Amino acid sequence: MESHWCPEGLTLRDVWRDYRRCRPLKPGTVADYDKRLRQCLPDWLDEPIEAISKARVEERHKELSARGGAQANVTMRVLRAIINFAIVRYDRLYAMANPVKRLSEMRSWNRIKRRKSVLYGPQLESWMKAVQSLDNSVVRDYFTLLLFTGLRKGEGARIRRKDVDLKSGVLKIFDTKNHEDHELPITDYISWLLARRLAQPGGPEDYLFPGKARGSHLRYPNRHHALVRRLTGVNFILHDLRRTFLTVADSLDIPMHIIKRLANHRDRDVTEGYIILSIERLRRPMQAVTDELLRLGGVLK
Repeated sequence: MESHWCPEGLTLRDVWRDYRRCRPLKPGTVADYDKRLRQCLPDWLDEPIEAISKARVEERHKELSARGGAQANVTMRVLRAIINFAIVRYDRLYAMANPVKRLSEMRSWNRIKRRKSVLYGPQLESWMKAVQSLDNSVVRDYFTLLLFTGLRKGEGARIRRKDVDLKSGVLKIFDTKNHEDHELPITDYISWLLARRLAQPGGPEDYLFPGKARGSHLRYPNRHHALVRRLTGVNFILHDLRRTFLTVADSLDIPMHIIKRLANHRDRDVTEGYIILSIERLRRPMQAVTDELLRLGGVLK
C-alpha cells in the first residue's frame, strides 16, 4: 500500500473513512464496523488517532466487557484493524505501536466459548413446523434453504435467480466468506423450493430472496426470527442451521473431506487438497442429508 503524508490531528473518523474507501469491504462489514465505532467508541471518533493510548484501550475494553465480552473483543479488533491500516498508510505514523496490542500483552482478551448449539430431535420438528407456518414466503423459504444447504446467512441472502440452474441441478454461490465460489447439488426437496421462488416475478439479476427496497436482498428478518423463537421456544440463531446441517452430515458417516466440500471450508489438510470432487460426487451425500433432515423434521416418516 502506498504511504501518504499524515496531517496533524488526523482523527479516528478520518482514518475509518479512508479505510473503507481503500479496502474492498462488503457492505455488511462496513455497516458492522460503523455500528461498533458509533456505539462503543463514539467519543473517540473525533479525537486524533495518536491520542488513543494503551491505557485508554485497556480501560475501554474493561468497560465494554461489563456489557458483553464478545462485543468488547470485536470492537477492539475493529479498532486494531483501522489503526494497523493507519500505521501502514501514513508516513508519520509508521513507527507508532498499535495500542490494542496491550490487550494481548496483558492477556486481557475475553475468553468466549464457541457456540455449539444445533437443532435436533423435537426441536427440529417444532422449528420446521413453525417456519412453514410463516405468512412471509420469502423468509419461510430463506430459513428453509439455509437449513438444507448449510449456507451462511449472507451467502443465502445474496443468491440471484441466475445462480439457480434447475436443469443441471446446481446452485452457485458467489461472494463467499473465504472468497471462493461455491457450487452445491440441488436435491429434490430444494429443487421444489427453488422452483417455487423462481415462479415469482423477477429477472435473472434479481435476488432470489428480495428485500423491501427495490433491487435489494433480504436483510436480517428480526421479526420473523423472533416469531419462530416464540412459537417453538428454541433460542436459535441462523448459524445454528449451518451447524445442524453439518452435524447431520457427520451423523450419516459422510467422509470429512466431503463434508468440508459441502460447507466450502478452506481449512483442508494437504491430502484433501489433492482430492478434486465433482458436483456429481456430492449429489448422493447431499441427498442423504436432505432425507435425514426431512425425517428428523417429521416430514418423512
